[in-house]
Amino acid sequence: MRLTPLIILFSFLVLIPVISFAKCINLEKFKEANLIQVTDKILLDESRQIIFRKDKVALSIVRFNKPSNNQEQLKKLTKSVATQLSKITDKTSVKTINLSKNQNASSRLYQLIFTTKNTIPTSLEVAGIFSDSLCTEVVRFSEMNPVSIKESLSRAVSLIALDQN
Repeated sequence: MRLTPLIILFSFLVLIPVISFAKCINLEKFKEANLIQVTDKILLDESRQIIFRKDKVALSIVRFNKPSNNQEQLKKLTKSVATQLSKITDKTSVKTINLSKNQNASSRLYQLIFTTKNTIPTSLEVAGIFSDSLCTEVVRFSEMNPVSIKESLSRAVSLIALDQN
């Protein structure tokens, strides 16, 4: 008799993260791009991190436990992601990509930023911040030693910035 409330409580706690991630980016798009899912774990703050990989390309998705409620939170998140990218590439600034002319850009896309590391090994880092009332997530694309930065950037933008649903 006493186990029933515990089982219900446990089930509820396990399902809350699954329900909160239900309206996020569809992961099938990344699988269709022949990226292999490497990990899917719940972080300490109950956010979820999913990592895909193939050859020299890695794609990381962090789905936050709670969506960002306002522009100020999204600006802080963008600044944090930009700082991380600049540290990875040893650059002091990152660039934003203007998608206002692209009709296929997701309505959830708040900001798309990128930077490159020009020393050996060369790398390209692109991050998209997506948000709506149900889900906030950061999708980060990394490629080591790309053949062409322009080609790699185009591939990253098409993979993470276009309408995901």
